[in-house]
Amino acid sequence: MDAVADERRLWLEAWARIAQGGHAEWLREDPADLSATDQIERFSFYGLGVMPNDAQCEAWRQLLSWPEGTVHLWEMANRTGKTTGVVIAELWAIFKKWRYSAAAFDDWWRYAGYKVLHAAPLGKLTSKAWELAEAIIGGTADQQRSKITGRYRPTTLLPLFKAGASKGKAGDDQLWVKCANNAHIDFMSTQGGAGRLESDNWYFLVWDEFARQQPVSDVPLLFQQTFR
Repeated sequence: MDAVADERRLWLEAWARIAQGGHAEWLREDPADLSATDQIERFSFYGLGVMPNDAQCEAWRQLLSWPEGTVHLWEMANRTGKTTGVVIAELWAIFKKWRYSAAAFDDWWRYAGYKVLHAAPLGKLTSKAWELAEAIIGGTADQQRSKITGRYRPTTLLPLFKAGASKGKAGDDQLWVKCANNAHIDFMSTQGGAGRLESDNWYFLVWDEFARQQPVSDVPLLFQQTFR
């Protein structure tokens, strides 16, 4: 119980610091409010210290304004920041518990069933995305360093996130990112088919580099049995 109380205190103290810094208004916006489609952009810059590019901002606006259940296909050029864009969107989703609501703050905060999935066809690609999330949370990512000053930008929300690895009950290696509000991101490989991803629920699903799934015949299987 002490650990739970400490996490709750961390969350509330962080909100108090945010309010002092003038950030409370934009962070409290309702994710369902389609008039504020720049929520993830401001979360990225003020919260994580990452200056987004135009392609990422446009993709985030579509993510927030399009209907629930939409499949978004990002076809940005190489080195445009697709993985950075989806990792930041995932961090925002667990911070907000996007599309989950509760009548009282304590009920919302306690809910530990809010999960986001970041899947990739190979373990190497999955690890690469997790390493990016770990670097952002640690404040050491290149994306957080200003090209003008050469210094890392100030951040507001990094203390609320933690990246780690652990062993699952079956002895498998698990990569994850957790938020102080009891939400988390699962990083998993889809190599070998959809079976390892069955019987679980995620509020937000990302399949990174799905076109490279091997064998290609598994792509329809993954979509029909897992991602829908």
